[in-house]
Amino acid sequence: MGGWAVIGILTILYDLLASLLIHIRCELL
Repeated sequence: MGGWAVIGILTILYDLLASLLIHIRCELL
């Protein structure tokens, strides 16, 4: 496992969290 694997996982997690936050915000507003 190199640094690229960690960066890839973090990027995917960040994208998922961002989409979830946008979804929650739209529902609350």
